[in-house]
Amino acid sequence: MHAEAAGGMIAQAPVVFVVCGQTTMSRTPFGQPDAAPEEVENGNWTADCAAATENLLLAAEAIGLGAVWTACYPYDDRMAPAREVLGLPANVTPYCIVPVGYPAGEDQPKDKWKPENIHYDHW
Repeated sequence: MHAEAAGGMIAQAPVVFVVCGQTTMSRTPFGQPDAAPEEVENGNWTADCAAATENLLLAAEAIGLGAVWTACYPYDDRMAPAREVLGLPANVTPYCIVPVGYPAGEDQPKDKWKPENIHYDHW
């Protein structure tokens, strides 16, 4: 999807979700319950955001709404406006933007089945 098309959907949608991930987290060192918490890298933030986004898309579809996952991360030109508008702290990164609204038509799921992408016992 081109950035212009995504921008149009975002501007027209009555509701827009910006899924963000916390790239660092505060953690007490293992085995040291009385130690001061330390800031560590959150290696799972992209997987967490992807799962949350998929759940959001499924929930929207289940109640008759249309929603689309528009890429934000890792593109600086797409992340910067979201960071600025939302005033995100340095350790929070916008992962994707999901405009939500009522569908304009009766779109059907795309058939992306490709048997050549299935491998058995080896690649």
